[in-house]
Amino acid sequence: MLCTHAHQRAPVSDTATSRQRLSDNACVASRSRVHGGMQDRIPVLIYHDFYRQEEEISEAPGAERRYSLSVAQFTLHVERLASLNYSLCSVEKASGSRAVAFTFDDGHISNYTCVWPILVERGFTGTFFIVADWIGRAGRIDSSQLREMSSSGMSIGSHGLTHTGLAGLAEAAMDRELRVSKERLQQLLGTEVATLALPRGLMDRRVLERARVAGYRRICTSNAGLMRGGFAVPRLSVTSFTGVDVIEGYARRDALLIGRTRAAQAARLGVKRLIGVRNYETLCRKILGTP
Repeated sequence: MLCTHAHQRAPVSDTATSRQRLSDNACVASRSRVHGGMQDRIPVLIYHDFYRQEEEISEAPGAERRYSLSVAQFTLHVERLASLNYSLCSVEKASGSRAVAFTFDDGHISNYTCVWPILVERGFTGTFFIVADWIGRAGRIDSSQLREMSSSGMSIGSHGLTHTGLAGLAEAAMDRELRVSKERLQQLLGTEVATLALPRGLMDRRVLERARVAGYRRICTSNAGLMRGGFAVPRLSVTSFTGVDVIEGYARRDALLIGRTRAAQAARLGVKRLIGVRNYETLCRKILGTP
């Protein structure tokens, strides 16, 4: 699932720097009314990995492949939102009715080679959630690349130490996942890491409590919805089946669309509980016709 083209750092020109400032200001300042009276709520989108050629993901299991987007799809999302004067922000900076927060889970190398240059070129930002133990592994972002992304204005958050689901862990193991990942990233980047994305989306009350104790100020979940400024942040998952019109609907804070998204997620969770995650993934592969 690599975006395999060789990467050259996108030059941050005076124009791009100016765009960056405008983007940050727009994220904070804009307060106009939006659809459904939801102007104070922010859509936070979840992306994973990207590819340029279909053969790059041909060997990936179907359950993983649905989270891989082509670079062309991602570019279309960015261009549509930019044309409508939305500002693509990190979740930490997102505020106002024209803000749409972009987040990227797992630290796949394509986030560096494909996504980062697109954001820099347009003066936008995003939050990249990194699994600390995966830094520098095959197909993952390495230390120097993370520092480069951070220096260009991207936000870096924790996605745990080993990508182990936190709910149900013993307290000592949970604290290690939360604290060591945070400390390792902070030492690497020389900046505070205060945002966590829950590995595998698994959460309970203990996870929230221990994350606060570990010093996180925000937890990004996989629960569908809009961010309202609380400690636990809902997000909207983007897959290869998510059309650009849906992305635009999320940006508009379309209450009906987001309500349908939440209902569909609840239905999927109900099926998973009923038949088990493995059987659910097998069922999805049969329906989608993927290996």
